[in-house]
Amino acid sequence: MSEIKTARCFRSSNFEFLRIVAMFLIVIHHCMVHGVQHVLSPDLAIRSAWLSEVGANRMLTIFFAPGGAIGVGVFFMISGYFMYEKSPRIKKIVEMLAEVFFYSFFLLAFFFCIKCSGLYSFPELGKGFSFVLSMLFPVGRTTWWFFTVWLLLYCMNDSITALFGKLTEKQYIRFLIIFFIFFIFVGSVLLEPYESIQRGIFYFLLGRYFRQFPQKQSVCLCSLCAIFWWSVSVCIQFVEMNIAIRYGMEFVVSHRIETVLNGIADGFVAPFCALFLFLSFKNIQIKNHPAVNVLASTTFGIYLLHASPLGTETLWKVFYTGGGMNNFPLKSFALCFGIFIVCSVVDLFRQKLFSFVKRRFV
Repeated sequence: MSEIKTARCFRSSNFEFLRIVAMFLIVIHHCMVHGVQHVLSPDLAIRSAWLSEVGANRMLTIFFAPGGAIGVGVFFMISGYFMYEKSPRIKKIVEMLAEVFFYSFFLLAFFFCIKCSGLYSFPELGKGFSFVLSMLFPVGRTTWWFFTVWLLLYCMNDSITALFGKLTEKQYIRFLIIFFIFFIFVGSVLLEPYESIQRGIFYFLLGRYFRQFPQKQSVCLCSLCAIFWWSVSVCIQFVEMNIAIRYGMEFVVSHRIETVLNGIADGFVAPFCALFLFLSFKNIQIKNHPAVNVLASTTFGIYLLHASPLGTETLWKVFYTGGGMNNFPLKSFALCFGIFIVCSVVDLFRQKLFSFVKRRFV
């Protein structure tokens, strides 16, 4: 989400547009998973409303649920692609950490202001101690796991270049296949403790491969393949959802059905979909477009704001537990679009503030 923001003027806007698409997929995934499915407990009226519809609400939910794993994979691939043969810079690390801690303290201030004013008590966060701790120490924890993994890969990029730069194309492909089988697919199904790190490394190296061994792909074919794999993921979500509706969520969890199906979707199907989505945009010729580049520059800020513990635990619950499911698709898209735009505007102000401080004091 991050190789995030530098050197925009040297890129054609196809990758910048891809970043916007990938971030919106992540936002709407969080809406469906942390929002809709997260609040579908039997004691909530929203569950009855959700199930009473003619299937449109359920289909919308499972259709966009795969977007998170796919969007994250795309971001790591973009990072690997553009960080090819680049050495890590202290300045870049400081800039990224400054942005992360800016949003940490921004969210802390927002939390205490709203809570102390009595406008909202944030019952989802309990006493708030865990949230405060996660904001004070956001790096190295699961607060923003994407950034932690990205920072690890960025700092190790010289070593990665030294190791993989010597491989032939056949050796590189063989490594990716072996890594994919044992650390992505198997790791996702078994829920290995370092599965997120393994996934980030795989996507990063996959993106790097297409820079180290340049090749042209058919945009039409790649787009069709991306649609196909997305459809497969939707079918898996459909099976899981219907088993849960028929036998109950406890049955799904106790029999590890959810773990296996999600592992297949995230560890096998999502990588193929992310790959072909990445290749589709890589081969599209889009001239440099300032507006697209500016919006793409805010995607990391959008991630930090809406994927924070405050956003994940509170934002979606407040919206979806406030009423029934009338006009559910329209409300969901409006909410996701609104969150995307508001977070983007906030990050544009943050960029202006950082530029001012940099000119004035640095």
